[in-house]
Amino acid sequence: MSEPQNMSNWQAFAGTNSLISMLRDINLFQFRAEIPMTVIWANDEVRYRVAQLVYDEVVEVLRVSGLFQYDQLSILASDDQILVRYMDDKYAFEVGLRNEYLTITRQGSAFDRFHRWYVEVAPHFAGLVERIAGSIEEAIRSVTNLDRRMPVHDASYSFRFILYDFIDEDDKPLLNAEVLEDLLPRCPGDVGSLSATEAQTGEIARLDANFHKWRERDGRLWTETYNVEAPSNRDWSSVWVTFGMSGRSFERPADGARLDFEAMVFISDYVTPLVEFLRDRGLMGFLSSLVGTRKFSTTAAQLP
Repeated sequence: MSEPQNMSNWQAFAGTNSLISMLRDINLFQFRAEIPMTVIWANDEVRYRVAQLVYDEVVEVLRVSGLFQYDQLSILASDDQILVRYMDDKYAFEVGLRNEYLTITRQGSAFDRFHRWYVEVAPHFAGLVERIAGSIEEAIRSVTNLDRRMPVHDASYSFRFILYDFIDEDDKPLLNAEVLEDLLPRCPGDVGSLSATEAQTGEIARLDANFHKWRERDGRLWTETYNVEAPSNRDWSSVWVTFGMSGRSFERPADGARLDFEAMVFISDYVTPLVEFLRDRGLMGFLSSLVGTRKFSTTAAQLP
């Protein structure tokens, strides 16, 4: 795990970086783990037992993280999902089970408030996942007398930001395609051949770019994703950027060796996704070079 230096304090995390100071809001965060739990949806008794156990585990996370306010918890259990919501006005999040995925989701908020939530809750992700997997095994064993293992097949961290109303140094409004000209300098022209994006901004309905990068450290392999969308929302004024870090079993590109996924090691390292990946490479590296000196607004919810 990376050392949690410059993480717990917002000022130390954000520093004097001008881009981070402009990123007032994060639009969405989600942690996701794939667990082979299809069997719980076919048995009502198993599902209801799992729902109660998941609720109990979220209560424990609130206790050990110091968030408390247990009266803000609610639970929904239906035929195809289990959802435990914590509706606190500062630290709201939800834990969901659907199909074969366990998710921990926090809707948009001020970036510094998200940082505070992450620092308090993310250290407990691994324990929560491990105990929920164990709870599913226990519920299946209790009801069906079957021993089923619930290994985590893959896990990921995802951070989304919505930037809009870009202006240049002369306060001129910019289309999102103009913001992405350095990233995507050419696109299909009138006859399909690649032409300068700059000359076609009035004809572009949407631009998207998606980059996946390998990372390896201490024998652990993961991928980092940089996803950029420039849709037509609000007259082509917004850029949606999602940074993702994913771990699973991989075939190493360098030598073809197959590496098993050490799920709890990956999930326990909650610092690397936030500091080394999101802050250092995603924001201070990629996004800073993408937007340059342009100014913009951000939103924690839908575009205004």
